[in-house]
Parts: sequence; structure tokens; C-alpha cells
Amino acid sequence: MKPRYELSPSRKEKSRLTSRIKILIHIGYFKTPKLTSEVVKKLGDDYNLEAISKDVSSILGRHLKSTKKGNRNLYSE
Repeated sequence: MKPRYELSPSRKEKSRLTSRIKILIHIGYFKTPKLTSEVVKKLGDDYNLEAISKDVSSILGRHLKSTKKGNRNLYSE
């Protein structure tokens, strides 16, 4: 069996991105507040992944608490 419509490559990557961010949450990476840019860099270093910051921030907003630092969001558990 296979799906009627295949997911686009960008949508497949977003699914993988969510699972990788959940791994970072589980290992305690967000014990201290992190900027989206720090998370993008960490994903690039760990998984050789070039994530788009808007995609990362939308996932972080669903799974973590955010606080403001100027016009930037800091995400933590």
C-alpha cells in the first residue's frame, strides 16, 4: 500500500524537524532559554540540516513556553 498523494519534500522535512526538536526537548536542551537561531544552528550541527527559522519557531511555539527579549522570542521548558 502507498498513499494516494506523496508528501512534498518540504513537508517531509517539516515532519522530521518536529521529531528532532522533540528529541532536543527530551534531552533537556531547553532548560535554559534559547533563541530560534541557536536552535537552527544546533540542528545544523547535529543533523547536518538547513532548517528555516520560521519553521523552527512555529514548532517551538507549539511545544515550549516563550518569553520576549526585545523583539525576539526565547524558548524554554
